[in-house]
Amino acid sequence: MYDESVKGYWHIYSDGKKADIPFSSDEDKKYAMNSVAICAYASGMEVICLEVNDTHLHTVLHGDSPQEFNAKLKRRITTRENSKETPRGEFFLAADPINTREELLVKIIYTFRNCLDFFKGAPWEYRWGVGNLFFASRKKEGMQLGELSKRERYRMLECRLDLPTDWRIDNDGLILPSSYVDADKVERLFGSVRAFLAFLFVRRDDEAHMKQQFSKNYLEQRRIEDMRQHANKMSHDRYGRSLKSLTLDERLALGSSMLRNGYASRCESFAKALLLTKEDVDRLL
Repeated sequence: MYDESVKGYWHIYSDGKKADIPFSSDEDKKYAMNSVAICAYASGMEVICLEVNDTHLHTVLHGDSPQEFNAKLKRRITTRENSKETPRGEFFLAADPINTREELLVKIIYTFRNCLDFFKGAPWEYRWGVGNLFFASRKKEGMQLGELSKRERYRMLECRLDLPTDWRIDNDGLILPSSYVDADKVERLFGSVRAFLAFLFVRRDDEAHMKQQFSKNYLEQRRIEDMRQHANKMSHDRYGRSLKSLTLDERLALGSSMLRNGYASRCESFAKALLLTKEDVDRLL
């Protein structure tokens, strides 16, 4: 049952089972972490929890613009990846809405301790995440962005957006998570250190089940995105407009064409890709 108190919370992540390693170096991880902070700010989203690993990233966000955030982050990381000697192609993210308070707390903890598959220290010692931020004494480290010139900020962050001048950055150019993660808010969600520790010890079988579900959801959203891109191309070729700007009848016509050409089957994913209802798709010839 949906809980109104968690309205607008999202678990947004990339695929951890792909063969490539998009964040293999510290520079890659730093860029990804900074990009999450920058894209969240640009999209009006709030970062609740974040972690970047070699193969993927996880983040929990709050706000009404998850698709805008995804599009901005996807563009930033894809552009960087394709500028390398061996381009890796398009970066893709999945976004799952969070429906209950317990699910929210579990997803925060899952993200917080995601490094434990390969990192031998404690999760709060892992640099490429929220670090020792929750239920801890938080020190003010680094320098404020306002102390840097616009040229210095662009050189370090590769971003021309006017970010908050009170955000802090370390000597390596990492925007410190304490600048954009409201740790006090996260602590209030758990209510106490005891509750935080209780959730911290997620059972391994529950964690394995979550990983399977994330993989399934990722593949489903990847499929929807692929179909939507194909439909968008057809829309521009046929009508000279994007899929979102089409009338219902025009989208239905596109859907019929895709079914006749064997590009898709009648399913809920196909309906979502074309911004239709399942009932609309069932009526297509």
